[in-house]
Amino acid sequence: MLVRVVAKDGKTLQPTNRHGKVRRLLDNNMAEVICKDPFTIRLLYEVDFRKTQQVKIYFDTGGKYQGFAIIVNGKVIHKGTIELRDGVSDLLRQRRQYRRGRRYRNKRYRPPRFNNRKRKKGWLPPSVISKYKHILNWINKLTKYLPDYELTVEIANFDIHKIKNPEIEGEEYQKGDKYGYENVKQYLIFREDARCQLCSKFKGDDTWNVHHIVPKKNGGTDTPDNLALLHSKCHKKIHNNDLDNKLHQNVDKLLENRNSSTFKYTTFMNIIKNKLYSDLSKKYGDKVNFTYGHITNVNRRELGLSKTHYNDAIAMHQESVEDYITPIYIKQVRKKKRSLHEAIPRAGRGDKINHNQKRRPKNTKEIIKNGKKWALWDKVYISKIGKTGFISGFTGKWVYIQDIDGKYLQLTTKTYKQINPDNLKLKCRNNNWVKKQLA
Repeated sequence: MLVRVVAKDGKTLQPTNRHGKVRRLLDNNMAEVICKDPFTIRLLYEVDFRKTQQVKIYFDTGGKYQGFAIIVNGKVIHKGTIELRDGVSDLLRQRRQYRRGRRYRNKRYRPPRFNNRKRKKGWLPPSVISKYKHILNWINKLTKYLPDYELTVEIANFDIHKIKNPEIEGEEYQKGDKYGYENVKQYLIFREDARCQLCSKFKGDDTWNVHHIVPKKNGGTDTPDNLALLHSKCHKKIHNNDLDNKLHQNVDKLLENRNSSTFKYTTFMNIIKNKLYSDLSKKYGDKVNFTYGHITNVNRRELGLSKTHYNDAIAMHQESVEDYITPIYIKQVRKKKRSLHEAIPRAGRGDKINHNQKRRPKNTKEIIKNGKKWALWDKVYISKIGKTGFISGFTGKWVYIQDIDGKYLQLTTKTYKQINPDNLKLKCRNNNWVKKQLA
């Protein structure tokens, strides 16, 4: 772990990974901790000679995983992987449904409004801007406590047509799978010989629907390999989950036979690349450089590095480096849903009506047992099995614990997952990010 160092007058000094020296300074009251995330100390004595070296920061951006590496004089002093949370668009959709339902229940009928809101120039969807802001925040965190640095950021610039067909060029970009057909539905009718891909019957008196095998919200595309030709009745059965065993098998075949590659994260990077370039250039000026994914890929292979996100960041250095640092894994988590957006905020009758919209037990953020507070995502040590995990939920006065990969930890002598907090030792508190030093 890299320790940031601040002088007595508040100016930033060279960071260090000499943990023994940091511990001695703290024990002898020559330094104090001013921040735990990132871990930062302030010296309590005057420093006569302030030697700083240029630090090189490399940041590999991505739709879900980010990699970073900090290099000084050809040595890696800090590296790791950051995992961003998926599913924001689903949560926004759920919140919209709950708000709409509550408004219709509690208010007189109000006709829907439209054309009364305008999007600003450079607008991005909320689910995209959420991830984008986290990427910027982590870049700012890495640079905040470094006195002299040079920042290099990979902006993924993909050609989706090129990924699907490396030989494509010129006018072929205008001649995709649907070229020569009136529309995608006519193409699917021709491809499937006018038979429903679920029941294998002809059209008859029904109408045709086009079904996305992998929903677009999950990264599915509009390309024909992700589209199925279905009767309107069969289409409704899939979405209403009203299928018998035979139809279930046919749905499974659709998933097996389709091209499994999706471009969810590629599309995300294409959306934000121009904004990322503009914002970082405005903030860091000459200190920031940009590179591209295909260049990083070639450099990594030439250096003989395995495929990891922090190795992609190291490969951006373009030279061999000394690397004896253990990587850190950082994962974004969610502090449970807010009771404001519960589907039924006033469940019950009489005195049981939830007038104040109190949190339901499943939304508990913390408990107190025997005078000790245990909060969601606290890092704890389970002495009986010798493992460290994170509190992921509560049941009464007991807790559920998961490792950073989401696997439940439980006592070997028990068949249930709940653990008594009396068997735990608190390591540290966490907010929306959990961290683990990888082996």
